[in-house]
Amino acid sequence: FFFVCDDIVPQAAVMELQGKVWIGPDHPTHSWAVGTIVSHTDTVLKVKDDAGAEFEVARSGAQMVHASCEEGVGDLLTLGDFNEAALLHNIRVRYFKDEIYCGIGSPILISVNPYAVIDGLYGPETEKKFADAGEDAPPHIYTIAQASYAH
Repeated sequence: FFFVCDDIVPQAAVMELQGKVWIGPDHPTHSWAVGTIVSHTDTVLKVKDDAGAEFEVARSGAQMVHASCEEGVGDLLTLGDFNEAALLHNIRVRYFKDEIYCGIGSPILISVNPYAVIDGLYGPETEKKFADAGEDAPPHIYTIAQASYAH
């Protein structure tokens, strides 16, 4: 596993039963998922995922979830933590918002097949919108095309 930031759960967060930690890599449906701390022992955190399922996470290896990881960001480099859990969760969050593109900086685009038609994702109006947005454009195949054309 690749972890840039090693945010082991601070004692204060555990003692106050606050905060969120990553459940995984063996979450039954998401590989990695966000879990809210509900109770703890000296060695284990009991957490609940968004569906209400309970899991135990070893306190020694628990990692806090940065707030940016929960919202879904367009540029993965802006995540508060850049690790496997954050990357996969971010892509999943954006996918369920019909935002199938995300970037890693400006030259790299990640696309997830939506297996459905997403209204307004392509077409002349969308192409113009991305051409006019310049460097502030969100990640999209048209953004990459425009940047390639401009350079």
